[in-house]
Amino acid sequence: MFSFASLSKYVEKFLYLIPYYPLHFLLVCFRIVLQNLYSLGLARGSETGGNFMTKYKFSNKLMFALVMQDEEICAEFIQRLFPGKKVRSLSFPNDIHITPEKTIVTGVLSRSVRLDVLFEGEDEYYDIEMQVETDADLAKRIRYYHTSMDTLFLKKSKPYSDLKPTYVIFICLHDPFAMGEPIYQFERFDRNLQLQLRDETYTIILAIDCPKGKIPKELETFFTYVGSGEVDENDAFVKRIHKRVEEVNRDSEVLEIMTIEEEMNARADYAYKQGAAQEKREIAKNLKQLGLEYEQIRQATGLTIEEIENL
Repeated sequence: MFSFASLSKYVEKFLYLIPYYPLHFLLVCFRIVLQNLYSLGLARGSETGGNFMTKYKFSNKLMFALVMQDEEICAEFIQRLFPGKKVRSLSFPNDIHITPEKTIVTGVLSRSVRLDVLFEGEDEYYDIEMQVETDADLAKRIRYYHTSMDTLFLKKSKPYSDLKPTYVIFICLHDPFAMGEPIYQFERFDRNLQLQLRDETYTIILAIDCPKGKIPKELETFFTYVGSGEVDENDAFVKRIHKRVEEVNRDSEVLEIMTIEEEMNARADYAYKQGAAQEKREIAKNLKQLGLEYEQIRQATGLTIEEIENL
């Protein structure tokens, strides 16, 4: 059955195959038009009591960042994750509240880092990230995020004692450790004496696809909603999240921005992969000139024997 939503998805898939930027730009514009028509249909359907189909789910990184701008949702999430912690208030620094995904530039020659949801508690800072795909560099990213938060919040000439505790929280759709646990908590400590360093950097990883029987009661409905989109009508917290997701999906201007952001990310990802592939070919070519066996080159670069022969 034809729908603007389904046609938009076909265009989205086609975009990944088009590296030619002028044509790519036209397809982006076409998709934005489809998106607006789709949103208009959703609005009319809502007014007439029709069915509402969510385009972007809560697990979408941009959607997640927008929804978690709601301070009550953030506070409730922290309260459920840390039942013993009293959450009196949360605040988004002025320069962060403007855009959900905060970009921190740590130096002229260093790379920048995008934080999904960054905010301040009573006496600590939180960064909450949504991780949809398995990432082999997850641990290194977490390390970098902690450092970036300290760089952002510790003012020049201020003593290190001014550093507040930082919490980096990853909500992963897939268990990065494949150990079946719902929550992994990390702190730095001496491996021989089990002595804690007490640097007040805390890393929490939620594995949404863990066995349901292991999930803490306070988080059961949240895990279910993130994983499947199923709304527990008896849980006001999950209902509030879902209501906000629906509101964003009905906002044509926000959806247009999200669509453009997706295309920019897709192009950046494409350029990165192309650059990585070219680097592998250059390395293989150099190893080939040095006289290494094709099998050795294959193991070193990941290229196929045929690709190496054609260099």
